[in-house]
Amino acid sequence: MGDATLGWSTSARWERRTASEAKALHKHEARDLENPGRGHSNPDIDLARVGDNKVYVTNDDGELVESTAPGDWARAIDRNLSRVKGARYDPVEQQWYDSITRKGKASERKRRADRTEVIDAVLQLDPKFTGPIVAGHYPVRDDNGHVLLDADGNEVTEWHDAMTPEKREECERLLMTMVETFGGKVGRHNIVGVAIQWDETYPHAHMQMTPVDEKGRLDWKSFIDGPVATSRFHDVIRLNLQAEGYDATMERISDGQKHLGQEKFKARRDEERRTRQQTAAAEAKAAALVSVAAKDGARALEDRRAARDDRAAAKADRAEAKAQLAEVVELRRTAKAQGHREGYADGRREAEDEVAETLRLAAQQRAEAARQADANRRAAEATQQALRDVQEERDAVKAIREDLERFFKRLGGFLKKHGVPISAWTEYNKRLDAARDHAQAAAAEPDRSPAVGHDRER
Repeated sequence: MGDATLGWSTSARWERRTASEAKALHKHEARDLENPGRGHSNPDIDLARVGDNKVYVTNDDGELVESTAPGDWARAIDRNLSRVKGARYDPVEQQWYDSITRKGKASERKRRADRTEVIDAVLQLDPKFTGPIVAGHYPVRDDNGHVLLDADGNEVTEWHDAMTPEKREECERLLMTMVETFGGKVGRHNIVGVAIQWDETYPHAHMQMTPVDEKGRLDWKSFIDGPVATSRFHDVIRLNLQAEGYDATMERISDGQKHLGQEKFKARRDEERRTRQQTAAAEAKAAALVSVAAKDGARALEDRRAARDDRAAAKADRAEAKAQLAEVVELRRTAKAQGHREGYADGRREAEDEVAETLRLAAQQRAEAARQADANRRAAEATQQALRDVQEERDAVKAIREDLERFFKRLGGFLKKHGVPISAWTEYNKRLDAARDHAQAAAAEPDRSPAVGHDRER
């Protein structure tokens, strides 16, 4: 996401489509012109604002004009594809044929079902620049576009006022600047149509193009070939926006992944949000364990200091008793030498009584010191166990992140290799969400393991 001090971000994502896929997408991108209030699977669409959208189609002169019928884009696609060299459309079979040369003779063959015929693009300005369209509380995002979460794992929100008419006009002008940049790259005659949508959270534009080059070849690489060319084209978009007064940053903020379709992009965004919530909950639990371990460690330190003081006091008492015993012995020797037998006997009894009392006190202090040492040992063991629990929680969080990274890498490769359709991916996500919700509900059951340490429950 952009920052006013560093410049605003821009987003231009595109995906390759067959003609049949692109025609089906027209119902979503143009919101079905015959039934503007029909239901859509996208929960972000506000049906009450569908009428605010603006839909355009390219006429035969390469000019964008208002689209009034749901078949406009489909007819524009067929018109543009008819410029492919050697192409022929069979209306009965509803199939395109391409001319080829086989063994020196001219022939034709059916166009591959997975042949890229249309480029479907989504264009968007920085949400922090546009702001939401309608007033309300909206999630707060960091500089990478991730929703911020509080200590409990809930989304942080803030209030936004509704977009002013002046802001709407500015956003539409800048979005059309991005459309014109694509037109300059692929040619206006290759643009199928443009839909500027105002019925979701933030304004954005959908556009479709046919990649037919000047030689009549149907090849997107004729216009943008490889990551370097893609980066340079994004720079052209930014420079054109800057010329229109939009302070577009030239900094690369993409994560480096290939362009995703809108459905895949939203599915990945939702999965990342769930992962961040799970990670935040795990980190909060780990922090709680660390806090308990720190408290237990502090208690253990206090107990060790008390035991040390008790041992020092017992040692001082033993030294004092030994000195008193020596004094008694000296008195007894003196009494005997002077012949005071009565005094000798009294002194002996007094000395024996004092020695017995001193030994009793010393034994009591040794027992107390042993009890404190045992308490210190148990506190130290509880502290070590708490630290091991904290490490296990951290390892679990790390394992979750690594598993998700490997999952998205394998899933991306699988979808690309096997051409899994969007509907199967969506159904798979629904089942995955249900399984994850069930697992989270089971994990949320209270832990009834026995207490460890002084007053801590695991």
